[in-house]
Amino acid sequence: MRPVVLKLLFTLIFLAVLSKTIAQTCNGSLGDPVIDQNFGAGANPGPALAPGITNMTYTPNNDPQDGYYTIANSLTAANNTHTQTWWDVPSDHTGNPNGYMMIINADVQPNIFFTQAANGLCPGTTYFFSAYIFNLMIPGPITANYSHPNITFSVETTTGQVLATNNTGVIPAYSNGGKWVQYGLFFTTPANISGVVVVMTNNAPGGNGNDFVMDDVTFQACGPIIEEGFSSTSGPMTKGICQGSNEVFTLKGQVIGNGTPSYQWQWNYHGAGWSDITGMNADSLNIGFVDADTGTYQYRLGVANGSGITVAQCRVYSPPLIVIVSASPVVPAIASQTLCEGDPLRLNASGGSSYT
Repeated sequence: MRPVVLKLLFTLIFLAVLSKTIAQTCNGSLGDPVIDQNFGAGANPGPALAPGITNMTYTPNNDPQDGYYTIANSLTAANNTHTQTWWDVPSDHTGNPNGYMMIINADVQPNIFFTQAANGLCPGTTYFFSAYIFNLMIPGPITANYSHPNITFSVETTTGQVLATNNTGVIPAYSNGGKWVQYGLFFTTPANISGVVVVMTNNAPGGNGNDFVMDDVTFQACGPIIEEGFSSTSGPMTKGICQGSNEVFTLKGQVIGNGTPSYQWQWNYHGAGWSDITGMNADSLNIGFVDADTGTYQYRLGVANGSGITVAQCRVYSPPLIVIVSASPVVPAIASQTLCEGDPLRLNASGGSSYT
């Protein structure tokens, strides 16, 4: 084989491997986050992170310099001096009103810029550690030789032993205003581990470039795909009934490609929060409405391996099945009319979407 062909082959293999490590996502079902760091919300500037989370230095200035970070709900030309090299980021990734994000101007030397403990984990469970990263660099002549973020995600024991690691490689700069991209790694807990520390390390040099924004750092169980629906797993995801109705629905769930899972159904009424439905541990659920009250009723199926179903951190969940109970319309009285024989009579009503 000629050297140039061999070099091309190695390059293609390298790019194929790199493409798998750059942006990992969970393609199955996710559990509720053990870590859910969205940095909160409020007016600018946001507060410094709690001690021990980062090795960087906080500044309330929305224009951090090398080795500094800030917490803010926006980054625009009106409040920073990097207008020729940084994209405007008018809002965080989470989408909360005035939601905060972490704006990072990386240190000249590699450093740990985020670390947090995740406890109460279940053995033999796969977890997904991830964050959304926004490379601030505007591609162009000025930034042509600037460095770009290169981040290592690690899962470690409390004593510092590395259990899993994944490197993003060089995170590219995007045109047309930049782009939020999710990066991370998968980790399956050994039998003797119930708590870990997640770490993000900046590998690229600072000085010119290596500036980015981070949001929505999560650590949550990742499991198989769960299909579900009303009456069958291919049925509708939403049902609507009227106030005062008497109805019975059967909810069906199915796990794709996972041995012998355990189940737990949950419900959430009108956004009050998810809670277990006692004793409902099969792949189907019958729910009845008697003189139904108005509101939005959500149901989801939790899945785990073996006895882990009793621990919330072991589960992954299906998307919610929803029952919407709509209030009966209030029909106002129809005004009396006086007219002559032979004249047309028109009656007007309101308060409904259809009439008889």
